[in-house]
Amino acid sequence: MHPPPPSLSQLEQLRVLSLAKNQLDQLPEELGSCRSLEELDVSANRLAALPAALGGLGKLRTLQLDSNRLSGLPDGLLTGCSMLQTLSLHANPVTIEALQATPGFADYERRRQAKYSKAISSGVLLNSGGLDEGVDRPLVPAAAAGS
Repeated sequence: MHPPPPSLSQLEQLRVLSLAKNQLDQLPEELGSCRSLEELDVSANRLAALPAALGGLGKLRTLQLDSNRLSGLPDGLLTGCSMLQTLSLHANPVTIEALQATPGFADYERRRQAKYSKAISSGVLLNSGGLDEGVDRPLVPAAAAGS
C-alpha cells in the first residue's frame, strides 16, 4: 500500500507546476504555500477568480492564465509576486484597463519591459510573439484606426 500523496501545502520546493487543460473551476488556497514556485500554468481551465493566497508566491516569474474566465486579478497578486515578469491572460474577459488598475501593475510592467529590453539588447527575442503585453486588446476597425 502506498502512502497518501503529500498535501499541496507540503510541496515547499516545487518550482514548476502545470495544471493546464484540467477543467478546473477554482484553485486551492494551499497553492500559496508553494513558496519556491517560479512557473505556474493554469491555462485552458474554467477559472473565474484566483485565490488571494497566490500573492504570497514571491519567487513566481511566469503565470500563464490564458483561456479562462478571468475578468481581473486579486489585489495582492502583482504586489506580492515581486519577481513576476510574464503574465499571460489571453482569451479571458479581462480588459487592459482592469489589468492596469490592479495594485502593483506599474512595478510588474517595469519588470516585464526590463525582460524584453534585455532580450532585445542581446539580439535575441525569446519567442515569435514579439513584445506580448499578456492581454488581448479590442480590435479597432480599420476606418477608426485611420482617423
